[in-house]
Amino acid sequence: MKVKRIAIYIITNIALFIIACITIPKLMKKLTGKLYKKNIKKKNKKKNKKRCY
Repeated sequence: MKVKRIAIYIITNIALFIIACITIPKLMKKLTGKLYKKNIKKKNKKKNKKRCY
């Protein structure tokens, strides 16, 4: 019984690690892309305000 619990614990930890290794990079790509676009929009707004008199 104790060996079965340990085996289940190890298997679930490995599965969670694999899921995290797959999902975290995908989420980071989306997040950094959104932040990059947001910063570009801010810079463009600042440039447009400076040009308008």
